[in-house]
Amino acid sequence: MKSEISVIMPVCNDERDVRSHALSILDRFPAVTRLFIVDAAVYPDGVSPLRAMAGTDVRIHIIEAPGAYPGAARNRAISRAPDGIIVHLDGGCRPADGWLEALCEPLLSNAADYVTGEVLPMKTPTRWFGFHHDAAPLFFAISTWGVRSQQCMAGGASVAYCKWVWEKAAGMPEWLRAGEDVLFARKVRLLGIRHCFAPDSICYWQVGPRIIDVLRRKYRYTAADMRLTPAPAHLKATIGRLVFFAFLLCTAAAFHPALPAAGAAALLLIARSTYKAIRRYYSRAGGSYRRLPPHIIFAIMPLCIAALYLFEAAGVIRGLPWRFARRKENRALIQQYLIGGHT
Repeated sequence: MKSEISVIMPVCNDERDVRSHALSILDRFPAVTRLFIVDAAVYPDGVSPLRAMAGTDVRIHIIEAPGAYPGAARNRAISRAPDGIIVHLDGGCRPADGWLEALCEPLLSNAADYVTGEVLPMKTPTRWFGFHHDAAPLFFAISTWGVRSQQCMAGGASVAYCKWVWEKAAGMPEWLRAGEDVLFARKVRLLGIRHCFAPDSICYWQVGPRIIDVLRRKYRYTAADMRLTPAPAHLKATIGRLVFFAFLLCTAAAFHPALPAAGAAALLLIARSTYKAIRRYYSRAGGSYRRLPPHIIFAIMPLCIAALYLFEAAGVIRGLPWRFARRKENRALIQQYLIGGHT
């Protein structure tokens, strides 16, 4: 690789693992010329404990941005990066072997100017009810991302692009707590930037470590999707589930009283979603779902799917004011960014 490659990694309150993670990236991927770590945490004394890392390797650059949202944190780092390739990597991500080479190859060969890599949940050994197993399928089932494909232009972790793309887009939106990557990718698409999908560039995301963390993130991302997307996928999914539930309810009510019918319809809906989630994970990650313990398939995962629906519905409700009561204000902010620059 001949081009300058700058990796942008925002972190917040997870400085304990940052040092080993940063050194591992530089050791495994020698093509990285600069690693920008943006610390957005707020410390009582105003001093980031990551400052000491700057002396361990000349390629490491520490940027302190107390309280900055993800878009503002990335903008500060990218503005200091040299012309070349910009790579996004979240602090909780662990790239697989060959990740950087596969992600940057289309850019170096001039086949694309914006590349999206694959993201999968990190293997998470855990123990429930006396059973040891990998919680990654469960986290994937209730996770926030969709299926990345050739048509997908993601803006979060595991993406790479030429720096001039960021300059042409006038940076990332800085006023958003979540969803800044969605809006940035939307603007890049509107600019007609050539993009592609690199399926061999695999990055593992630490989704948890707790189930409640995943559900809370689902709530925030659903609300952001309601605010930023012209046709929110979460809203369509929620409406689709309600329609399907009504269909199941009417079908079951023809044979049973109303209350048992509602329970049967809910169980069928959750069972269908659990089956689809398990199949979707193993179709991408490899392996066989038959190795999952029965209590995970028939108890834990259905309960988490049910909780997911509740948090997603709450996120839809949270985002409704931005689509109706505050529609003009929200549209003005989005249009200002899409037409002009970051704000």
